[in-house]
Amino acid sequence: MDGSQPVGMYLFAVLFYVLPSVFLWAAWRREFRAVYERPGWRSASSKVAFFAASCGTVLSFIFLLSYLYNGGGIHGSSPSPGLWRTLGPLSAGVSVLSFLFAIISRCRGIALLVGWLLGIFGANYAIFQLAID
Repeated sequence: MDGSQPVGMYLFAVLFYVLPSVFLWAAWRREFRAVYERPGWRSASSKVAFFAASCGTVLSFIFLLSYLYNGGGIHGSSPSPGLWRTLGPLSAGVSVLSFLFAIISRCRGIALLVGWLLGIFGANYAIFQLAID
């Protein structure tokens, strides 16, 4: 693998994304148990929020893998162009947008979504710090 990280970095990326995924799964379960307690527009916006959160998680993970594959994080060197340049801002925007939709809909799993969002950004930060060393 030219310019890419060792295999262990990819393993750490998968492990660091397990916690936010568990938070998101728990929020999905909590939300679908309470789907009949709210008016139609709130229920629909909470479904959009959770769908966007799932998409944001997948986009963020693909961004991270692309960033590592293209040589990102090696002692401040600039990684080669790749999919990560497009997916970085897109995944962050989708993640924050899903959280805003969840606030508007006043869903039951808002605390779990806060944990999910902090977990996603924390996982990315931890991987970036490990990739620098």
